[in-house]
Amino acid sequence: MKDMFDEKIALFHKEAKDQQEALKLLCNEFVQKGIVEEDFYQQILLREKEYSTGIRVNDLCIALPHTDPEYTKRCQVGFLSLKEPVEFAEMGSDDQTIPVKMIFMFAIDDTARQLDFMSRLMEAFKNEGLMKRFEQVEDIDAYLELIREAGF
Repeated sequence: MKDMFDEKIALFHKEAKDQQEALKLLCNEFVQKGIVEEDFYQQILLREKEYSTGIRVNDLCIALPHTDPEYTKRCQVGFLSLKEPVEFAEMGSDDQTIPVKMIFMFAIDDTARQLDFMSRLMEAFKNEGLMKRFEQVEDIDAYLELIREAGF
């Protein structure tokens, strides 16, 4: 799993006017580093419309955007924290939205690996103190230390 953080894609306390702009910030990083296909952003947006990825964890709202493995060249996770939240549809809901301030985007080329990663990520989300630190982290070294603490 450590290889999923090799490119060190992490953006801290950025501004975005809406969900699409926030997702574009991360997608651009993935495309520039050659991790995903050029149409990854469009595929992320399509998937968000069909299967929303916003989740509420304790007092935090997080999004986990991803798409089908066919749009991935190699596995990677990207992180984005926002100055102000943007609305995401809540996972499993057709009409409920939540104010998301943290996004963990992932590109995974294998469905089994995706399920394993999601399971491990959900386990990390249970640690409220750790997640508050993710929300406040300001540099790549501190972010990577949090990733290690989370067990990745």
